[in-house]
Amino acid sequence: MFRFAKSITIIALIAALASCASRYRLDTYMTFEEATSKIKVRATQLVIDAAIGEPRAEEKLVPGTGDVLVVTFATRWHPVVEADYPVLQFDENFTGMFYLELPTRRMAGTKIDLKGASLIQILGRYEVPREAKLFLPEIGTAVIDSIVSNRSYFTINGTFANDDGKEMALMGQFRAKTEN
Repeated sequence: MFRFAKSITIIALIAALASCASRYRLDTYMTFEEATSKIKVRATQLVIDAAIGEPRAEEKLVPGTGDVLVVTFATRWHPVVEADYPVLQFDENFTGMFYLELPTRRMAGTKIDLKGASLIQILGRYEVPREAKLFLPEIGTAVIDSIVSNRSYFTINGTFANDDGKEMALMGQFRAKTEN
């Protein structure tokens, strides 16, 4: 009987932990090419004393008085393709980098206008011209939800566009290491 009660307790504990994990999971979604996909933050980097320079230049960051958060994200992309042979479709490992200029004084509740302070660059897709892989913000904001130790929690809701008029939207929440 004791062994059965112990097993039930362990199962209940695992279920409780799993429900907490899903409740506090930070989900971020990308809408691109008429499809929406959940993205995963692969890496974050805080570049100290930097600013976003000329977006179309090879080096995106220049020396500055603020800090820039660089978020590398990825997703398993299922492109919407109208093909003659729908069986011969494939998934893409879609990777991008999101650059966000942060204010020098960061506090919870700080709202950052994405226009003029961010950009998205798609990595890979070597058949696409470099200019078409650069997305500049059209509208939206990022909010610093909270700062806990060396981690900051953000909410983003923005639309970006490239020179061809293709749009990409990011919405959701993510966590980033913001102190070295």
